[in-house]
Amino acid sequence: MERVPVPVTERVLPPASLTRETTVPEWNGVTNGDLSGFAKQLEGAVNRCNADKAELRAWAADTATGQGR
Repeated sequence: MERVPVPVTERVLPPASLTRETTVPEWNGVTNGDLSGFAKQLEGAVNRCNADKAELRAWAADTATGQGR
């Protein structure tokens, strides 16, 4: 009897560190200066979010080539 290999699908998930929520800064200011500081906090949150996405793309590429395991 001939044995035929059966492919097994393995589900690979990204590291939990790359799927955490990005903290949204809370507005509690009253002046235009406060608004400027808040805008900088929002920019930081967007930059962290984009960095996570870049890391996810790198992880996906490494996983696709077998290097991310």
